Amino acid sequence: MRKPHVTLLHYTAPPIVGGVENVIAQHARLLVNAGYPVTIVTGRGGTEGIPAGVHVVVVPTLDSEHPENLEIVRALETNAVPPEFDTLRGSIERMLAPICADSDIVIVHNVFNFHFNLPLTAALHRLLDQGFIRRMVAWCHDISRYVNPCSG
Repeated sequence: MRKPHVTLLHYTAPPIVGGVENVIAQHARLLVNAGYPVTIVTGRGGTEGIPAGVHVVVVPTLDSEHPENLEIVRALETNAVPPEFDTLRGSIERMLAPICADSDIVIVHNVFNFHFNLPLTAALHRLLDQGFIRRMVAWCHDISRYVNPCSG
């Protein structure tokens, strides 16, 4: 029997150093050791610190510090949704659709509980609605500073 293909998704992944990135590396290690096919999708990172056998896909616009995203954040902070929001959301959606369609489960780290890349959040919602993501886990390590001022 084939084990489900698991995709781990976050703004960044190893070799970027951080708590979430460490958890992603551990998830990947445990899943691969248990025989699951694993893909990591990230905006910034690579294969260093990632177990052998894990496929890594870097989509730069997923990075919360990507220049296009930072411009959108500045506009959103003035209560304006710029046209670039939908453009970036659509681009992210097109990049993620085939990856998500090939996955049995997508584990999304912190994207649904943080404000760091709202076009990514919107793209994931659309991919869920359209059936590209069949099963998803919203893995929450922290909460947004808008809920907890001590966070990010």
